[in-house]
Amino acid sequence: AHRGRPNDLRILETLCCCQIDFRFLDNNPSRALARARALIDYWFAERTNDTRAIAALARWQLACDQAEAAVETCADLSETTESPLLLYQLGLAYRETGQHQRAVDAFSRASQLKPDASIGGQSMVAIFAARAASLFAMGQTELAQRDLTQALQASTPQTWTFFDWYSVVAAQRALGNSQQGLLWCQRFIETVPQCGQSWYLHGAMLIDLGRQHEAQTDFIKAIQLNASDHKPYAALLRTYLSSGDIANALNWADRWTSVAAESNDPYRWRGLFHYLAKNYEAALRDLNTAVRLEPQDTRALYHRARTHLALKLYQDAAQDFDQSLQLNPSDTE
Repeated sequence: AHRGRPNDLRILETLCCCQIDFRFLDNNPSRALARARALIDYWFAERTNDTRAIAALARWQLACDQAEAAVETCADLSETTESPLLLYQLGLAYRETGQHQRAVDAFSRASQLKPDASIGGQSMVAIFAARAASLFAMGQTELAQRDLTQALQASTPQTWTFFDWYSVVAAQRALGNSQQGLLWCQRFIETVPQCGQSWYLHGAMLIDLGRQHEAQTDFIKAIQLNASDHKPYAALLRTYLSSGDIANALNWADRWTSVAAESNDPYRWRGLFHYLAKNYEAALRDLNTAVRLEPQDTRALYHRARTHLALKLYQDAAQDFDQSLQLNPSDTE
């Protein structure tokens, strides 16, 4: 549709948002994000100050873990905009940077502007659920519960988008309602059974309830559906770390590195499990890669320092401990 009508901004917006929001359905999420950024650049070339283009850029930045950049993108228009989509993205950016009062203010303004959910992600359900999570983070439990109730009553679940389901379930978990959230997540799975993120959230709430073995099954299902999503890998490996199941941990860490060779996370995790298995040379190789990919990863530096100690490389260990402390002086470990 975009090729046939390249100047139709509604089609352009839909395509851009699909590339961002469903990137994990691509075997290469980075490629999907690169395509989305190219569309955004084209969009800006057509309409320099288009509010929806600015909102799409903020959405892209949040997907790339650039929350501070997303705040800057939206900040200049935050006082004057009448776009609920822009305010919703700004609220998410504030929340990700720990500015919960500002997030609440942005979500509140968005809720007053009759959001349009045709693209998804800025419906009243999603806005109330997102505001509930920020209110709870500020200690305003009663207001948070009220917002969550409003989210559930804003429209019937039969009309909810993927974003609505995800926002409601994530808010239930944020508020500590894991038992209730589990029931909503089961309905989420029934609605979109091929969505890996629904299985991941289901597993996360099972962990909250102490049902670790069942959670492992959910995390594996999430990985099978979206092999490029990092969150279920990390969650699964935490369960193996807790149970001491090093063999299974190394197996899944190998799978993770095969689909995320340019990310330091799988190498840090695999390095840790090689260390626990006393495979110190293999641990050092992985942790060297993790530090090369992300030099300021204090956990990778700490694990490498311990590996250096095991190999009696005391000077190297001291350097890693020192660098880790400089980057994170409050880390008592």
